[in-house]
Amino acid sequence: MVTNLKGGLTSDMVYAIYGSVSEFGPEDGQAQLTPKTIKPKYEGRALYELFKGAGIRIFPVSPDLKKVAGDKTYRSLSEVPAHVDVVIDCLSKSHAVKVVEEAAGAGVKHIFFQPNTNSPEAVNLCKTKRIECAKGCLISHWPVKGLKRFVSPCFYMGLGAEKLPVK
Repeated sequence: MVTNLKGGLTSDMVYAIYGSVSEFGPEDGQAQLTPKTIKPKYEGRALYELFKGAGIRIFPVSPDLKKVAGDKTYRSLSEVPAHVDVVIDCLSKSHAVKVVEEAAGAGVKHIFFQPNTNSPEAVNLCKTKRIECAKGCLISHWPVKGLKRFVSPCFYMGLGAEKLPVK
C-alpha cells in the first residue's frame, strides 16, 4: 500500500536522510522510538527508524558515522546504491547549500528541510536547479488513516495524533 505525503511525496519513493552524530546520535546509541517515546533526543535517527519501520527505502548519509541503527551510512549521495527521489536534510543550515548541490548533481527532484535546516540561499538554489523543496517536520506532513503506531507522526503534536502504520 502506498501512503501519500503532502507535496507529491509517497511512501514508494526512495529517500536519503542527511545527518551527523548530532542528529543521528552515536553509532551504538539506543533506539529513539520506544512505546514511551514522547520526544526523541536524536530526531534524525528517530525519523530514519520510523521510515525504515514502515517499510520505506531510506538510506542514511553522514560524514561522521559508519552506521545508524545498525545500518551502513554513506559519506555522500553518490555512494548510495539506488537512485534517490527525495533528500531529507537534518543537518544545520550551514550545510544546506552543499546538500542541495549534491542532490542536484544526483538528479534528485525533491528536498525536504527538517526544522531549522534550510537557508534562503539553499531555497533559492533549489528553485534554480528545479528541485521542489519543502520545509517543516516531515512526519507532520504525513496524513495517515487506519492503523496506529506508538509514535506520533510529529513529535510535537502530542500522543493523541494519528500514527504511522508499521509494515
